[in-house]
Amino acid sequence: MIAKLKVLVITLVISFILVVLGTFGGPGVLGNTIILSAIIVAVPQVILSYAEYKELKEIEEKFPIFVRNLMEAVNSGMSLPQAIMFVSKYDYGKLTPYVKKMANQLSWGIPLVKVLDQFIEKIRRSKELVRSVRILQETFKSGGDIGKTLETIAQTLNTLKDLKNERKSLMNQHVVMIYFLSFTFLGIVVAISRLLIPVFQTASFQTTSAFGISLSVGLSNPCQDVYPCIKSQDTGEVICYCEGNQPACIPCEVYASTCSMLGVDKSSAGCYYVSLFFFMSIVQAFFSGLVAGQISEGSLVYGIKHSLILVTITIGAFYILTYLGLIGA
Repeated sequence: MIAKLKVLVITLVISFILVVLGTFGGPGVLGNTIILSAIIVAVPQVILSYAEYKELKEIEEKFPIFVRNLMEAVNSGMSLPQAIMFVSKYDYGKLTPYVKKMANQLSWGIPLVKVLDQFIEKIRRSKELVRSVRILQETFKSGGDIGKTLETIAQTLNTLKDLKNERKSLMNQHVVMIYFLSFTFLGIVVAISRLLIPVFQTASFQTTSAFGISLSVGLSNPCQDVYPCIKSQDTGEVICYCEGNQPACIPCEVYASTCSMLGVDKSSAGCYYVSLFFFMSIVQAFFSGLVAGQISEGSLVYGIKHSLILVTITIGAFYILTYLGLIGA
């Protein structure tokens, strides 16, 4: 949590500086710096949240083993504090530093109840673990059977783990369906690009944008009037520029840059549609991944892994599709 706060403060400072510098470059530069600043703030927080989630999952997996070892130590005649110090010699993965810290605190004479309170504060994101430690804590304070309580906790956690694995196996088919739908969306993009866009190109019409600029939609790129592209007759290089630093230049610059990245001619009418489909597919892949994580693990944070996979596949698919001429031709 402290690390996330430090990173957040640093990224906010960097973003603020970028936005201030962007104000000296006009609306186009300012718009780009705002987008870049948002990415700088969001991406580290997402990565850290996912890392914390993975660590918590490993702790939850190792905790039943820790409880089982505690039970065996207590049943051999040790008190609970002695058992914790004894089992701290074993490896529990991400849980090991927490166990060793409890053992060190107990060796310094800190009361077990206080030690468990601090441990609960560290794992408060997991309701199952907090509930288990609370039960153990209350049993110790009331003088109950520690060994029996530990056995019950271990059995309950293992049962919950089995139920989660069963639920995950049942939900995996829905995750596969989400991946299939993402590929289907790419197929729809190809179908629209090859079948519908040529139809629209035969029926050109004029429209007015939100900025009061007349755009030609149909035979030409809608951004052509705002962000004209000229192909050099000598070198064949496509040069695009925007006059008057108009606000509409910002999205059109993005479209042209995307076409360059995908290897599509920026001066072609298909450039606008390729860029539009590309961003639509990226958004669809990202949020589909989040939904997959929510379905399979009950957590949107876990869906970041699926989002990264789907976004990567989508970007790669667009490179292949534009190279083969299935879109943007």
